[in-house]
Amino acid sequence: MSQYIHEGKFRIVLRAITLITAVAVLTGGAQQGQVSKPQDDLRDAVWNRLDCVLQLREQLSNDPSLGDQLDGIVMEMKALVPETEMLITYILQYQAREDTAENEWMSSMGVLKGLTFDLDDRKIIGVLVPLLEAHDERLYDVAQDLLGPFIRCECNGIHITFRAFDDYLRQRKPNVPRGLVRFIYSEAPGKALLQLGGIHSGSQEEYRLLLWAEHEVSDILWKWQFYFVPRNQVEPGAAEALAKLVDHPRWWARLYVAEIMRQHPAFRTDELIEALLGDPDESVRSVVVSFAGEEPDDQ
Repeated sequence: MSQYIHEGKFRIVLRAITLITAVAVLTGGAQQGQVSKPQDDLRDAVWNRLDCVLQLREQLSNDPSLGDQLDGIVMEMKALVPETEMLITYILQYQAREDTAENEWMSSMGVLKGLTFDLDDRKIIGVLVPLLEAHDERLYDVAQDLLGPFIRCECNGIHITFRAFDDYLRQRKPNVPRGLVRFIYSEAPGKALLQLGGIHSGSQEEYRLLLWAEHEVSDILWKWQFYFVPRNQVEPGAAEALAKLVDHPRWWARLYVAEIMRQHPAFRTDELIEALLGDPDESVRSVVVSFAGEEPDDQ
């Protein structure tokens, strides 16, 4: 594991990773979970036990004997949960509640730090990425925070890569996970486009089209950053490259155009907005709807 990922897990998002570590321990022996129990009831049962864990944790410093009770609660949770993915979902839902207090985060982190278990990157990604499909935005945000350290930076942090997600993306061909695409596009749409193109393009010609479009756009962004051109000026090559992608057969290529316009209003044109508002894919339309009608600001 790289030094960046190691530090990211245990320093930047320590509370998140200790949560995942606990999940691995709790589910280690859950082979006989109550699969037939209604999911809402099962979730509530897990939440009730987490409440008990937090309450006992607050008293543990004054009464170390309560540690046995904490162990007992952990064993109950093991028996309740049939699979890793389900338990992760319930715990994250617990943390994502609107009324979650900071002391609940801190108390749970203190308890869960003691539950040590090795989870490799691939396993963590495999159980967390599906949570990015959640309709609950708070749950999405929690999952997003957990996945943040897997965005690798190279060349002294200048270049972002999403290589940690390669295996996950390849295993799910030809389907492309929408939640993951939304996540990586929000971080670095150009790098994300090339990552997806490298795995999901049907031909070298198709990939070269994506590569050229990303080059044209990133070139403008670089010129803006270092003041070689005014920050609201889009050169014809970049405009033409985006216009070509509007008709691309893959939804995630068209989504790239929408995301670039969302993040950089100077790229917005009436023609592009009109075309993508009529896009057959809901993910593309929703991004354009989020800014359609806004006046582009000078950048």
